[in-house]
Amino acid sequence: MKEKTAARKPKRQSALYNDIQPLDSWSDWSVWSQCPATCGRSNQVRMRHCYEANSTTLKSDCPGLPMETQSCPDLQACQSTDSWSSWNEWTACTATCGGGDQFRERHCQRSSNSTANDCLGLSIDSRRCATQECAGVLSDWLSWTSCPSTCGAGIQFRERFCNDPGTTHISRNCHGETVEQRVCHLMDCPVDGMWGHWGAWGECLAGRQLRSRKCDGPSPQHGGKECYTDDNARDVETRTCEATTTPAPRVLEPPTIYGNASTVSGGNVSLLCLTTIAGVSVKWYYKENESLPLTAVQPEGSTHLIITDANIQSIGTYTCVIADKELSSKAQQEVTMGECKKPAAKIISLSAQPPHISDGATVQLECKALGYPEPIIRWGYKDTFGNPYVPPPVKYTDGGKTIVIASYQSILYGGTWTCNAVNKLGADHRDIAI
Repeated sequence: MKEKTAARKPKRQSALYNDIQPLDSWSDWSVWSQCPATCGRSNQVRMRHCYEANSTTLKSDCPGLPMETQSCPDLQACQSTDSWSSWNEWTACTATCGGGDQFRERHCQRSSNSTANDCLGLSIDSRRCATQECAGVLSDWLSWTSCPSTCGAGIQFRERFCNDPGTTHISRNCHGETVEQRVCHLMDCPVDGMWGHWGAWGECLAGRQLRSRKCDGPSPQHGGKECYTDDNARDVETRTCEATTTPAPRVLEPPTIYGNASTVSGGNVSLLCLTTIAGVSVKWYYKENESLPLTAVQPEGSTHLIITDANIQSIGTYTCVIADKELSSKAQQEVTMGECKKPAAKIISLSAQPPHISDGATVQLECKALGYPEPIIRWGYKDTFGNPYVPPPVKYTDGGKTIVIASYQSILYGGTWTCNAVNKLGADHRDIAI
């Protein structure tokens, strides 16, 4: 395109500055060119020219640029045929718990005549993942607290904490106990002695009566003090009295038992209970007041006791009781079996218990012992540390053979219970841990 040259009139110069040479200068800017595009993005330009001073000769040393550009205003977006591809698969989560992120992307698929990315929307998408709370981690146990009791039994505690993984922040998402306890025992506590109950007043002699008491309520134990003694606290007390004559109390003379009380297995025994008192009843019992075993019988209207085909259940103590309407008296005879004199508790057993007993449950421990003479049952107890103690309060039934714990508490009753069976010929025992 040919450039048009504009005629420039030389400027008049003041006579004062006739010796100063004028500078080259720019022409005015041309109008903006027409936009080459009708939609989308496009630019338009305008031009100016550098002239020699006072001349129409073009120059190139004017300061500044000969051309300016600007975006075409008010152009609408072109109708695009570009389109997005399908989304890729989500990436793996950046965390396994506690909250992470996943990402996916897509690409703008351009048409053949497209020169720019004209797809609308974002090429990257994200979402949160693994938002569940992380499992906590239990710390190591702290040290046991000091035993709160200087003597006797006490309770010690220790604890640990549930922390978020890799931090010291407290968490509630842990499996396992955070507090433990155990029984501690430093030494037995001293028990000071206390006076027991007064005994009955003695016989009135020379106008004076005596009564006494012992320091056994309880007795001093483990270094405890003896019972306090002064003028008002003594073991003997006296008072004045007047002697009176009272009739002797009426008593029944005990009966007499005759017969051979020793037998062998399968043998017979016949015992006769005789009394010189008229009008009294005579009745035989096994031991103190138990029914006679199957092998023993008292014939009706007779004072005899007959044992036939004796066995180990036949041996033991038999009691003959005489009684009237007011009083009674008795005599006892031991029936023995020569070939059954074996040490006590040759046959002893404890009832089985489940391997774990929960707190609050009812627990029953039964000890069965067989021997001759019949063994005496005594129970012993050691706590979980093997220290022997007087057994905690329990209910004894069946003559002490059975222990019943109405509401089991491991801190009180947990440990080893020992059934001891003893008679004059020997002893045996069995342990059970609960």
